[in-house]
Amino acid sequence: YLAKAIGGYFSPLTMREEEVWHDYALSCWFVGNVQEAITNFKNALIINPTFSKALNNLGCTEGLGALTGRLRGDAIQRSVEALSGALQLDPVNVLYWRNLAAMLRFGGDQQGSSEAWERLRQINPQAAFENSPP
Repeated sequence: YLAKAIGGYFSPLTMREEEVWHDYALSCWFVGNVQEAITNFKNALIINPTFSKALNNLGCTEGLGALTGRLRGDAIQRSVEALSGALQLDPVNVLYWRNLAAMLRFGGDQQGSSEAWERLRQINPQAAFENSPP
């Protein structure tokens, strides 16, 4: 139903259109449709290229898709690029730094991961130590 709704007309007073695409992408991810999730995060970004939440979740989708074998391994690099883009837009977002550090680590870039954790510690020392990597 949501796919049909997205094809229709929305009142900008109800919800920003990029949020609709973003939420549709999340629902696609949660039902296991990784490619459609990626497509719809990108749709949100076409509408609003500065939508950091969509960049972050695109990065998570690409990275987790690669880690779970639903995407090729090179999706980790696209994940890192999307997460880095989210951080360019919102450089003090703790969640984005944690996600970047994790994806760098999973991608084998231990140095980059350590640098991301260090940046997180500078921004928010408490958040850096909650569930921090060993």
